[in-house]
Amino acid sequence: MPLLDKAAIFDIAEQGFKMAVVAVPEWGKGVEVRVRELSAEEFQRVGLDMNQAEGREAVSQALDYTYDVVVWCCVDDKGEPVFENKDKATLRKRGKRASFYAGLASIANAVYDLSGLTGDEDEEGEEQESPN
Repeated sequence: MPLLDKAAIFDIAEQGFKMAVVAVPEWGKGVEVRVRELSAEEFQRVGLDMNQAEGREAVSQALDYTYDVVVWCCVDDKGEPVFENKDKATLRKRGKRASFYAGLASIANAVYDLSGLTGDEDEEGEEQESPN
């Protein structure tokens, strides 16, 4: 593999977010959503907060970030956000049903994978899309 020069590195930065279509079997057979990777700001926020939290606080933060990640990273076929920040409250309210929350957690986990936070970036069952 060739070493990248400055221009090649800048070109990579301009390619846009990685995206994937992920299955959400908790919501029904054949249900899928499109997600994008975390932005650098989102990545840092999640990573720092998760690493600093311990015990119950860590669990609570992980649960809370499930809603944030879904709001931030669910996108339509043009890469535009599906949700607005104000939708987090509605997702949280509806997330009281275990099967609905499980679907949200699957989406968030797929985003973490796509963003390199879990080490399982190219899992089977996810269709990787080229950057926009």
